[in-house]
Amino acid sequence: MCRSGTEEEYKQLHQLLKDIYTLRQDIQEQKIKDKEEKKKKEREEKTKGEEMRAAALSGMASKFAPQDP
Repeated sequence: MCRSGTEEEYKQLHQLLKDIYTLRQDIQEQKIKDKEEKKKKEREEKTKGEEMRAAALSGMASKFAPQDP
């Protein structure tokens, strides 16, 4: 590998490149995590909505069910 500059400059450049690479990885991992959390929240909201609908329908069914004399 051809190096230009002093050894110290090379080490600094190498460290900066490593830092950039690590930062990009962290950003990618955070995006994936955020996406998974969003999907989880959507599933939970859907489940709660279905439960509320079922509860409302069962309440309506009991209102209109024949009463025992």
